Amino acid sequence: MKKGLLLVPILFLCFNTQAKTLEGMSIFVKHEINATDKISSVGVAQRIRFAYSDMGAQATTNISYAEVITEDGYLEEFMAWEVGVKFGYFSDVSFYIEAGIDLSEALLNDNRNDDCCYDYYDQHNSPDGYAGAGIGFQLSKASIELSARARKIDSERWQSAAYVFYGAQLTIEF
Repeated sequence: MKKGLLLVPILFLCFNTQAKTLEGMSIFVKHEINATDKISSVGVAQRIRFAYSDMGAQATTNISYAEVITEDGYLEEFMAWEVGVKFGYFSDVSFYIEAGIDLSEALLNDNRNDDCCYDYYDQHNSPDGYAGAGIGFQLSKASIELSARARKIDSERWQSAAYVFYGAQLTIEF
């Protein structure tokens, strides 16, 4: 799994040799919610347009703060360092699919062991991740995106009660 994560930057370097960069780097803020949970993020992104097309990819990385309710009804708060990729059609109106992983949990083996109040121990904790789809609207150097994500959020001792998050993102391009 960790070796696969190292291939992501290499793939983007390969794409960049065959692709032209859009307006470069961008910064974003994102807020995701569902009935009980919320996740707030700030991050950076690099969009790559495939040659002579509005089709492309976008690599993202962000720091997130999450508050989620577990299956047992406890509130868990934590920070995450996520990396992700979006593939889709990027123009004045954009459509994309996306996937990502909590890199801090994958690389640092962050199992959130400081949790209290749990009696069981699961040694099969895998890194948190997400998959989703979204739509974006370009407004000069800014864009607004709306998305839906299915998220896997857990630790060795708990699992979140909800899996679907809806989000809004504001992006400023350089």
